[in-house]
Amino acid sequence: MSSTFENVKTQLAGVWSLETISFFMSPSLDGSPVAVLEGDKILGRAVFTAGGYMNGTVTFDHCDPASLSSAAWDKLTSEEITRICRVMSSYSGPWSLVEEGNDILLKILVEIALNPCWEGSPQVRRQVKIEEVNGESLLTLVPMDEITLQPGKVAYSKLVWKKIGPP
Repeated sequence: MSSTFENVKTQLAGVWSLETISFFMSPSLDGSPVAVLEGDKILGRAVFTAGGYMNGTVTFDHCDPASLSSAAWDKLTSEEITRICRVMSSYSGPWSLVEEGNDILLKILVEIALNPCWEGSPQVRRQVKIEEVNGESLLTLVPMDEITLQPGKVAYSKLVWKKIGPP
């Protein structure tokens, strides 16, 4: 095992806050991103336990609660629920790390998800690394799958998280 793998394995446990999502046209993440979401455009938390369990939620273009017809979920319209859920991803399950060549993969076996089609399947992140920048721990994760930014336009994303709490 590489020292990078051991570093990730020992430092992954904790609470992470999503800092940026960068979108690229190429799966190799070559060139400049076509879009970057950061600041109040995104909201995300991921919790990794030392015992090997993960729970994460990400949303962007977060809905203003004042724009909703009710604070009660069961009283919202179908359109309001769609607007909220369309820009959200949430899932949890046991996690493991695997070295594959020069890459570190993070695999989460999804047990519960906002999208029930993910349940029972793995969510895999590549190019996993943790580095110290200006005294803060930053976690980089690259999803294996492409995403659709808009009809007919796919992209590949890179997420950078900042550690905000202990496990």
